[in-house]
Amino acid sequence: MSRFLIKTIKTKEVSGELFKNSYALYKKYRRDTNYNIFVKDLKKCLYFIYIYDKKFLELIGFCSVSNLFDVFEKNNVIIFSGEAVIHENYTNKKLLQTIYCKHFLNVKLSYPFRKVYFLTTCDNFKIYLLMERYFSKFYPRWNCKMPKNIQSIIDASMNRLFPNKYISEKGIIRNYSEACPLKQSAANITPKMIFLDKKTDFFQKINSGWREGDELVCIGLLGWLDCLYFSFKFIISYLSKHPIKRD
Repeated sequence: MSRFLIKTIKTKEVSGELFKNSYALYKKYRRDTNYNIFVKDLKKCLYFIYIYDKKFLELIGFCSVSNLFDVFEKNNVIIFSGEAVIHENYTNKKLLQTIYCKHFLNVKLSYPFRKVYFLTTCDNFKIYLLMERYFSKFYPRWNCKMPKNIQSIIDASMNRLFPNKYISEKGIIRNYSEACPLKQSAANITPKMIFLDKKTDFFQKINSGWREGDELVCIGLLGWLDCLYFSFKFIISYLSKHPIKRD
């Protein structure tokens, strides 16, 4: 039996206790947090997915997602991910990646003839690097321009979700009055990292206000081959951390 319970419920069904436990985990990695803002942001998404460690009887992670339909163009589905947190002791378990992989495949199977995109906001370089790792096609990226139709999908989605906070020409969500930036220890960028990694350098240039809570809007394409690519990268990444034991 699995040690971890992963459950999806509608956000409107989340109990006050579950909100409070989620907030307690969230504020471990954030500064200038506010419980009411946290709950308001979570309620922007339709679904709440949480991870419970049955061995230690504690909440260890969660994320919120919504499916948007027919944004800018007909017959598409936008999977929008809001907050996503995993306890630092469980990052190598790939639990959040498991959640997303299952949700992507479920949406793709439910709408096999629609174009599917994954949309999220990145206020730290780690999330941006995960986009690069798991999506064969994602934007914005350092080595090519943003296609016009993709930019239009991003603009339409963000103007629907964050009408007063989205800055189209920069591709970021800016909300200093309600921002809860990461603590420096959670995802700091050093000069050495910028020098060695062009992707990290690109992120901190295009989203120079990340320390104050600016969030870079990113999108990944999820065609059938992209879903297989995501699944393949997930399995390879998992096996690299959990090699198969042979007798």
